[in-house]
Amino acid sequence: MDHLRELPLLQRLTWPRLNATVVCSANAGDCDHLDCTSFIVALLGLDRKGMFAYLYSSIADAWSEPTYIPWQWHWHDSHHWRQRRVQRVGNDLYFMVMDPLTILKYNLVTRELTAINPPPPREHSLILLTTLECGGLGCIMVKRFRLHLWSREVGPDDGEMGWVQTRVIDIRTLVPIGHSLTSLRVSNDRGAIYIETDCGVFAMVHIELGKAKLVQGVPGADTVVPYKGFYTPVLEVASTRVDQRELAQAHETTQVASKGLLIDQGGSI
Repeated sequence: MDHLRELPLLQRLTWPRLNATVVCSANAGDCDHLDCTSFIVALLGLDRKGMFAYLYSSIADAWSEPTYIPWQWHWHDSHHWRQRRVQRVGNDLYFMVMDPLTILKYNLVTRELTAINPPPPREHSLILLTTLECGGLGCIMVKRFRLHLWSREVGPDDGEMGWVQTRVIDIRTLVPIGHSLTSLRVSNDRGAIYIETDCGVFAMVHIELGKAKLVQGVPGADTVVPYKGFYTPVLEVASTRVDQRELAQAHETTQVASKGLLIDQGGSI
C-alpha cells in the first residue's frame, strides 16, 4: 500500500545546492522490482567543504556519514545541478554537475564519490546522461543540430574506462532556420529522446532507429514525464511469479503524458 514516509532530518544541510534520488536497496540484478519494499536515498550537495554525499537506508532508518571530495564553491550559484534525473548503472549512480561541467559517480556499496570528465569537447550547452540497452552509461551531446551519442567503455589498449562515440543523429530538418535547441529529455525505457526548440517545436528522436518525428500539442520538454505502464489481464488460473513477470514484460508500454495529452510510443516512428 502506498504511504508517506518521513526521513530523519539532516540538520547541517543549510544550502540549496542539493540533488537526490530514490532507488531499490537491492544490489544490481538481485531484484525484479515487482514488489520491492526497502529503498535507499542518495543525496548529493555542495557546501564550503566541497561536494558531499549521504546515503539513507529504509531498513536502518538512518543516514550514513557524509563522503566528501574537493570542489570549488560559489556562494552565488544556486543552480548547480545541470540535470535533475540521475542514472543508475549497476551499483553506481551518475549525477551531472555544472561549473565546471562534470559527471559525479557515487557507488552505493563503497559510498565512494568520484568525478568523471564528460566526452570532449565540453562547451556544449546541451548534454544528457542516459543508460544504454547493454546496461552501460551513455551520454548525448548536441553540436550544430546533431545528436552525438557516446558510451563509456573499457579501452582496448590500457583497460581504462573512457568515452567512445557510437553514432551521430542529424536533426537539422526538425529545427526551423534561425532557431536553436533549448531542452533535452530522455526515456531510458524505450530509447527515445525528446527535444524542444526556442520557437516551441517539439520532437521525439528514437536513438536505435536514428529516426525522428514532430509531436503536436506538447508545450515543451519540461512538461513531459516519460513513464512505463504495465497491463496484466485477469487470469482464470493461478499464475506463478515468473508467469506474472513475463506477462508484464510482454505488455510493457511507454507513454508520454503532458497536460492531458497521451502519446503511445509502442509503435514505430
